[in-house]
Amino acid sequence: MKFIDLSYHGSYYNLSCEEYLKKAESNVKYASYLKDKYSIIFIFHSNSNKKIEEKGITYDFRKKKINSKVLLPLKLSLIIKKHSPDVILVHSILYIHFAALLRFFMPKKTVILIQNHGELPPVSLVKKKLIRYCDKYIDGYLFTSKRMGLPWINDNLITASNKVYEVMEGSTSFLQKNRTICKEELGVSLTQPVFIWVGRLNANKDPMCVLEALKQFKSFENNFEFYMFYHTTELLDMVKAFIVTNDLQENVFLKGNIKHEALEQWYNAADYYISASHKEGSGYALCEAMACGCVPIVSNIPSFYYMTNEGYAGLLFEKGNINDLCDKLQETINLNKEELRNRVTNVFKNRLSFEAIADGIYSIIQNVLSKNKL
Repeated sequence: MKFIDLSYHGSYYNLSCEEYLKKAESNVKYASYLKDKYSIIFIFHSNSNKKIEEKGITYDFRKKKINSKVLLPLKLSLIIKKHSPDVILVHSILYIHFAALLRFFMPKKTVILIQNHGELPPVSLVKKKLIRYCDKYIDGYLFTSKRMGLPWINDNLITASNKVYEVMEGSTSFLQKNRTICKEELGVSLTQPVFIWVGRLNANKDPMCVLEALKQFKSFENNFEFYMFYHTTELLDMVKAFIVTNDLQENVFLKGNIKHEALEQWYNAADYYISASHKEGSGYALCEAMACGCVPIVSNIPSFYYMTNEGYAGLLFEKGNINDLCDKLQETINLNKEELRNRVTNVFKNRLSFEAIADGIYSIIQNVLSKNKL
C-alpha cells in the first residue's frame, strides 16, 4: 500500500534538500512508525529537483515554479496518479482545491486527507463557496483539536462533523535528561521554582499577561526564576520596561534567541513551561517542553486543551486572564511535581510523540475505509 504526504507549499527555499529535510524533522519523522504498513513518499516543493531515499522512505523534492500557487498543478497530479496511492495526506486547507483535483486522477478507493495547520475559515464568499464545493471530495480533516474544526463546521465549510479528527501536526525528538544535572550546568536555581518561556514576543503570545501574573505571584512573597527565550522582539521594549519598573530584575532573565537544540537542556532544567497564547495551530514549544517532562501552565485554547489532555497533564488558565494565571502559579506551591511530571510524560507519549501521530493517522485511515464500505 502506498502513502503520499504532500506539501504544495515549501517553507525552506533557501536550504538544500538535505538541510530542508533536517529542518522538517518535526513533521516527517512520524513516517518511520508507519513504514511497516505503507510505502511512504513525501513530496515537497523546494528550490531544486531531487530524490532522497532514507531508511525505506522516499523524499521527492520538486522545484516550484513562480506563480504556481494560482495554477492548477496538473503535471504534479499526473505524477501522483502514476504512484496509484492508497492514501494522500495534503497539508493545509488552503490547498483544498488542489486536493479535490486529485480525486479526478486517483482510484476511487484512494483516501484523501487534509492536515490543518492552524488556518481559520476565509472571509471571502468566493473562497467559502470553493471550499464547500471541494469538501465533498475530501475524506477527512486532521486538526490538533476537534474544537479547532468547529468554526469550519459551523460555517458549513466542512459538511460532516465525523470528517474531523484529532491528531498532532508534528512532534519532537527532545528527550528527558537528569533535571538536577541540567540545572547545575545552566546555573539555575535548585530550590526555587524555575519557569520558562519559549516563543515570540508579540500580542498573540501575550508576554505581558505572564509578567503581570508573575508580578502578583511575587507580591505574595514567592521567589522564582523565569527565563524567556524568543526569536522575534515586537514587545521587547515593553517587556524590558515592565521588568525594571516592577523590580523583577532578580527574577526575570531575557535570554533571547539561542540554537534550537540548546533548548532541550533548558526545558529539562525548568520546572514549568508557561504560555499565554491566544491561538495556536498546535504548539511546538509546548510539545518540546512536555517531551522533557516540563509541566505546562498554559492558556486554555483548543490545541493546548488537547495537548494537555484537558488539563490532566498541566494547569490551564483562561487566556488573557492575569488573575487566573496567578492562581495557577500559586497552585504550584503545593503540587506533587513528580506525579504531575509523570502525567506529562505519559500524555506526551500517548498523544504528542511521533509514534502517537503515526498510530493516530493509521486509525483515521482505517475509520475512513470502514465508512467508505458502508
